[in-house]
Amino acid sequence: MATAAEDAWKPSRRSSMSEIFREFLLDFPELRVILLGNSWTDRAVVGNLLVNARVFDEDADPQDCVTERAVLSKDKTITVTNAADLLRPDLTDARLSVLVSEAAQAAEPGPHVLLLVLKPENFTEPQRLRLQTSLTRFCEQWFQHALVLLSTSRLNVLKEPHLQSLITECRFRFMCMEHSEDEELKGFTRKVLFTRLAQIVQENSGEHLKYERFEDTVTPAASEKPNLALRMKEGLTGLVETVKNSGLTGIQSSPSKSDPQGNYSMRIEIGFTIEQNFCGNVTAVLLSCLY
Repeated sequence: MATAAEDAWKPSRRSSMSEIFREFLLDFPELRVILLGNSWTDRAVVGNLLVNARVFDEDADPQDCVTERAVLSKDKTITVTNAADLLRPDLTDARLSVLVSEAAQAAEPGPHVLLLVLKPENFTEPQRLRLQTSLTRFCEQWFQHALVLLSTSRLNVLKEPHLQSLITECRFRFMCMEHSEDEELKGFTRKVLFTRLAQIVQENSGEHLKYERFEDTVTPAASEKPNLALRMKEGLTGLVETVKNSGLTGIQSSPSKSDPQGNYSMRIEIGFTIEQNFCGNVTAVLLSCLY
C-alpha cells in the first residue's frame, strides 16, 4: 500500500508528460542529467527511458562518456550524459580526473541531476567508496543533486549497510526500477522518474552543479626523497643555531634523530625572563613521510 509520502511525489496515471514539465520545470528550458553507476547496460536503459528513444547502445561498454539530447516538449529539452565506468579498480587517479572532466564538459554549464544507477547485487563497499571519490571530483556538494536509482524491485537490498550509507548521503533520495518492455509500465515509470528529477531541480532553485576541477597532488620522485630528508635535518640544525645566536639563555637541545619512518625531530628547551621567570618548550618536528 502506498504511503501519503509516496503519493505526494507520484504523478497520477492520467498526468501527461507535458503536464509534469509545466508543473515542475516551468522556468527551466533544459534539463541536464549525468548517469553514473556500476552497469553500463542499466545506465543505457535509463538513458533511453529519459530521452524516450533507443539512442544508447545497451550492449556496448565504451571507454568514454556518451551524450544524447532530445526534445521533451516544444520548449523543453533534455541532455543525458552516460559517463564512462568510473568504478573500474584499474583506473589511475589521473585517468579518473580525465573521465570526470569529460562528463562535466558534456553537461556544460553543469548537470542539474547526478543519477546514480546501481545494480545492487553487484554493488560493493569498495565501489561505494570509489563512487564517492568520483562524485567529490565533480563537486564537494554533489549530494545536493544526487538521486540513487536501484535497478531492482526487491526492497530487501536496502538492508546492505553500504547502500544505506550512500542513500543517506543523498538525503534519502532513491527509487527502485526494474527494466520492462511493457510500454504502459515504461510510460508510468518515466513519469515517476521525471517527477523525481524535477523535484531535485526545484530543491536547488534551478541551480546546476558547478564542476570544481580537481588538481592531483604532485609528489616528488623517489630519488628526491633522500635529498629532502637531508635538507630537513640541516634545517633543524640551523634552527638550533638561530635560537642560540638570539641571545636567549638556558638553551638546551637534543641531537636530531630519525625514526624508522624517516621522520627527523629535535627538541629545544629555552628558558628566558619576561618580568618574571618563565620557561617555554619548543618542539620542532619535520615529517619526511609527508613528501
